[in-house]
Amino acid sequence: WINRASLPQSGRYRAVASSYAGYSTGGYSLSLSLESSGGSGNLALNRPSWATSQEDSRYSPRNGNDGNGGTRWSSQVSGSLGWQWYKVDLGEARRFRRFVVKWEWAYGARYWVAWCDTNCTSNDNSNWYGFERQLSSRQDDVVDFWPQTHRYVGILMTQRAPRMNNYSFWEFEVFDGVSASGAGPLDQPRPVPPAEPAVTTYLPIVIR
Repeated sequence: WINRASLPQSGRYRAVASSYAGYSTGGYSLSLSLESSGGSGNLALNRPSWATSQEDSRYSPRNGNDGNGGTRWSSQVSGSLGWQWYKVDLGEARRFRRFVVKWEWAYGARYWVAWCDTNCTSNDNSNWYGFERQLSSRQDDVVDFWPQTHRYVGILMTQRAPRMNNYSFWEFEVFDGVSASGAGPLDQPRPVPPAEPAVTTYLPIVIR
């Protein structure tokens, strides 16, 4: 059978194979494997965060990375809502290889997970790289990728969920110390789109 145990990262351990009665027989084989539990923990936890907008003071950006599953960030609510950024400053360049976005019902049907080091607060999205995601339902979206080392991380939301006029998630988490499982985009990151495409409105021409 398989038995799992959570142990401190450092220490000395002794494993003994024995019968159910507790007698050592020497006739058993024992296989051990070690798995990382997440390394240094959530790197984004309680780090400075900001967003393009917020619904009101109850849904401020700090709620999106406070480690509290009962609080959330929400963007402005509007039928004409444009692209929305949510960004976190890790304080210094940190290595990471997993993002987790715990979406509320107002999830991002299309969004980018991204990172940056220089001129990261500009409005033209320059110097941001990452991967685009597409979702068809609310979920905790886990994104694995090859290790990256950067100071700023974020989410660029470009398409709302059906019948929703905002974006909202409970928690944005960033991890190192986990192995890339192959479930995520393990190819090379791409530049984030520079700006939201302009919408052209054509008015009817009335000839009198």
